[in-house]
Amino acid sequence: MASLRRRAWAIAACCLFTPGLAFAIDPFELQVYDANITPKGQFGLELHSNYTFSGRKTPSYSGELVPDGAFRVQFEPTYGAAEWLELGLHAYTWVSSEGNPDFGGVMIRGLFVVPPESTAPFFFGIKAELGWVTKAISEEAWDQEFRFVLGYSDRVFLAVINPIVGWPLQGSTMFRPEFEPSAKLAIDTQAGFSLGFEHFSSLGAFSDGFDSASEQQHLFFSVLDLTDKQGVPPPFALNIGVGRGLTDATHAKWIAKAVVGFNL
Repeated sequence: MASLRRRAWAIAACCLFTPGLAFAIDPFELQVYDANITPKGQFGLELHSNYTFSGRKTPSYSGELVPDGAFRVQFEPTYGAAEWLELGLHAYTWVSSEGNPDFGGVMIRGLFVVPPESTAPFFFGIKAELGWVTKAISEEAWDQEFRFVLGYSDRVFLAVINPIVGWPLQGSTMFRPEFEPSAKLAIDTQAGFSLGFEHFSSLGAFSDGFDSASEQQHLFFSVLDLTDKQGVPPPFALNIGVGRGLTDATHAKWIAKAVVGFNL
């Protein structure tokens, strides 16, 4: 098992020299990652969706999808390549406030984890992403991201942080890393669901010493997740929540989200 962990982290370290996808608070993937991955040899599917009830009503650049009234859906098929590696593909779609649907781009990623049974109650991992998106989503088409997974979980309490570092692969900010951490706290009610909070943020570029407080993006969610009930797992994974933007720079003021996942 020790050699397996060393191999997993060696491959993950190598991935630090390959691309992944980054946004200032990715509006499609409002999810805090833990160490749960698709079982080895199996396929899975996650559907991410969110709707911005109230948000920024003007584009920040020509051609941007205006956040207010936007409905986003991300399709995420996954494959368990090993007990410590999950491969995934993200496909972005959206419907504008005018009711116009469109395709937003794709991203490929690998999620490497230390097998949780060897480190319980703590867990660790890293996710590397490479993606291409349309101008409606980002001014720069190619981006990369690295998301670290650090957490603690017992039968009642869950605490996770995802320190995220990402940068564009082209344009005036090419290879200028930004810090976009997210975190989650949840308590299992022992009734088949947990209640908790999630926080997503974009603090700005390391080279600029981060943005001022008013220019940072912070999005805070109250969430519910399905969990085991008397040792019986739920038929599918479900995460739902309502979020509030805490600064004027945040793209959404009020937003609702749902993530549904299951093994195929």
